[in-house]
Amino acid sequence: MTVAGGRLVTPVAHSPAEGYLALEVDANGFLKITSVLPGYLPVSSHGYVAGGWYKNSIQFGYSDTVLKVIDNLAIAAGNTTQNLAAVPAGKIWVITNFQFIYIGTSPTAVQIAIVSGGNVARIYRQVSPTSGVGYDRQGWWVMKEGDYAQMQVMGGTANDDIYFHSYGFAVDIAL
Repeated sequence: MTVAGGRLVTPVAHSPAEGYLALEVDANGFLKITSVLPGYLPVSSHGYVAGGWYKNSIQFGYSDTVLKVIDNLAIAAGNTTQNLAAVPAGKIWVITNFQFIYIGTSPTAVQIAIVSGGNVARIYRQVSPTSGVGYDRQGWWVMKEGDYAQMQVMGGTANDDIYFHSYGFAVDIAL
């Protein structure tokens, strides 16, 4: 709910022909359906719980499935970094599963990280992974425009194979 020009407005729907539709309480206390500009929409919503007003939790919508894959069947010797595609403009990604498989001579370690604004946040590290075994992590990693997932192999053997997959869903955030 928001006050727009002295009016209490609650957005209820969006119509391509009419824009955002809302219930409005007029000066006489009657409800009417009206069209409002996006600037009148609330920044956040609130709910009344246990005697107080609180912000509601983030509501995640769904616009598409996100499945990003890198299969490198001939890595270089030593340290190797593989980057998945970055989150495009107008979306956020909620990644719910990361998985890697290393096939060949066991490297020193393999780790999965999310890169955001130049900062690298490691979310999983496996020391001396067993060849052919899948290692995965489940969770809710929320990634914004430009963020990407990264797999790093330390001490790999030339021509070994790596498989790096992420799965989740996309949310449209652009109006």
